Amino acid sequence: MVMSRRAVAITGVLMVSGSLIPVAGAAQQQELDSCILKTYRSGDKVNLIGSMSVNPHNLLITVSGCSSAVLVEYPSTLNTSEQGALSPLEEDNNLKEMNTLLSDRSNKHITANLFGRLDIAPTIPEGTKNVLGFLVDGSGKRVGRYEGFGHPLPTYAYRLVLQSVSSINASQR
Repeated sequence: MVMSRRAVAITGVLMVSGSLIPVAGAAQQQELDSCILKTYRSGDKVNLIGSMSVNPHNLLITVSGCSSAVLVEYPSTLNTSEQGALSPLEEDNNLKEMNTLLSDRSNKHITANLFGRLDIAPTIPEGTKNVLGFLVDGSGKRVGRYEGFGHPLPTYAYRLVLQSVSSINASQR
């Protein structure tokens, strides 16, 4: 597995060229300066460590220091033009364990170390905000659709196209 030489998120710290740098603060409405996702470009191969969650439509990972969750998608769910030159998904025991833990409805906190291609949606235009996948102006009038990720509405700014799961851990909440 080839990993990017860019920064790698670890819960509570940032790893840059082998040195650990603490990342402090709780995320609010806007991304904090400490959010590792802000250091990447769309298309970068990244390694993310964070808390996993699943809702009826989406698989998500939340990275410490970031207010935005990252949509996690399997390469097979993308249309051919979105797949690009992706390596196939590693269907190993870690992936099977992650799927098993996420399908279990018990109250567990699940953390995972995921590797894949990070896609980033275009920035929301000045003077508008994303409300359930629609761009609205200051008066609340719809002025367009948000070009993000997610189903049924594109509400997420980040998508990780999963290539491998290097670790998975579950603990009681």
